[in-house]
Amino acid sequence: MRSQWEFKLAARGCRFERAHTYVVSSKEPVELEGAQLDSLECEMKVLPLDHETPDDVDQFVKLVFELPVAPEKCGEFARHLAHVAAERLALHARADLRVTGGLVRYKRIPETPDEEAEVGDRPYGMTLHFVEVVGTPSFEELGGKLEGAVAIHHGLIAQFNETARDRSPIRKFLGFFRILESFVHSGPVEGPLKRALKANQKLRHHFSILDSDRNFDDFVDAIVNARHECAHLKLEKGFGYVPADPRIERALMPHLALLEELAYACVAGAYPLRSSGRLTPL
Repeated sequence: MRSQWEFKLAARGCRFERAHTYVVSSKEPVELEGAQLDSLECEMKVLPLDHETPDDVDQFVKLVFELPVAPEKCGEFARHLAHVAAERLALHARADLRVTGGLVRYKRIPETPDEEAEVGDRPYGMTLHFVEVVGTPSFEELGGKLEGAVAIHHGLIAQFNETARDRSPIRKFLGFFRILESFVHSGPVEGPLKRALKANQKLRHHFSILDSDRNFDDFVDAIVNARHECAHLKLEKGFGYVPADPRIERALMPHLALLEELAYACVAGAYPLRSSGRLTPL
């Protein structure tokens, strides 16, 4: 028995002018609720919808894919896969693309006579699932082809997307800094944070591409010091930033745009945009 799943996504800041097709694959075992797969490869389609949207949504799209097991054995994994795919697409679109709450539609696809008898004339089903839903460029401009890890380090992708949606410069600074922190601590690291950041050659290389005029070591000193004041507040000592603090304009804003691009380079460097149309591995 196979199952086909349909999820509805809300796109903000990006539009899909045509259908896009990807291949999601994993050579590692995949754990499901009621089964384990030695490997997985499935086709995933993103289809634009003509549905009317609220003012804060540019477009609704439909995410469709099949899994090689019955829906009762893979519902949780299907939802996880839909959310991961939405985050991956949002990362490369530099937009907001999230699964909407409500009914999730699935279809049972029988593969044997016994399964055909079991399904009968009622192949379709729905599950009720609630999730938080928090002049637009066309997704066509991005090429719509992705390759990289889907579930491995998925939290890093989610961290970037959530931070990019935030409007607070203090929270944005902290959120993007956390990505750099995770990037440099992905292996054995000794010594203070400034030393670890300065010693990371990949981070230094990303920086040289993004801004060849600034000194990397000076930039690290500045953002680490700013991070401390974003994270800690000691008003009686004049330490730390609060909303509407005039120091934010001179201490954070000159670094925030570059910090965001550097955080994106760290994430997108691990999950690069390719032309193969594959999301791999899980």
